[in-house]
Amino acid sequence: MKTKLVLVTAVASMAALVALTTPLFAQARTTAAITPAQALAAAERPGAVYLKSGATRATEPLGTTVVQIARGLTLRQAVGLDPIPAATLARLERRAGYPAGRLPAAAWAGCSTHSWLQTFGNYPWNVSITDHTTWCAKGGVVTSKSTTATQTGADLCTIGGMQYFTNVGGIGKANFDWTDQGSWSCTWAPGATRGATDWVEMHVDATGPSHYSVVTAHTDPGLGS
Repeated sequence: MKTKLVLVTAVASMAALVALTTPLFAQARTTAAITPAQALAAAERPGAVYLKSGATRATEPLGTTVVQIARGLTLRQAVGLDPIPAATLARLERRAGYPAGRLPAAAWAGCSTHSWLQTFGNYPWNVSITDHTTWCAKGGVVTSKSTTATQTGADLCTIGGMQYFTNVGGIGKANFDWTDQGSWSCTWAPGATRGATDWVEMHVDATGPSHYSVVTAHTDPGLGS
């Protein structure tokens, strides 16, 4: 009887491991063009955290809005409410790798808002991360971005917290990749609790309002963490 009980427990634990480490790409995406005033409001949410130019990481309370603005711009300039002086725009273009005085053929100016829901695992270990991003571009350069990442738990997983990372490009560049990473504490078997870390990498580029996509999604069982 004891051998049978141990075997059943081991099988149940393995099922939990497989469930949590297998991403189910149940995704939901919304996209919409917005006005500069709406982009400004998104960046001015209560408790918003402004990352300095060049900063690549933030660990903030759940639901915090992380705001990034291209170097040399005010927030109102970055969202398109105030004009950007020609000399400042030229510097932005050079930092993004464009020849002086030449805009990319597909240069887009405007602001857009997007949401992406990424789920991981199967019940009762299913968890999710939702990315809400508002961003603006001008002259082939991403001038502002505001991201609010949220996470949900599950019957057997409690929320641990969110982290934000800049990966490729960045604010003031032609493209921007970032990661929303969530942590959870999950019960795998009676009396056995372990950590789990899931993340989703997102992308925008300055060639058009619909250029918001998922680069990849990943689940780490976090065994021993």
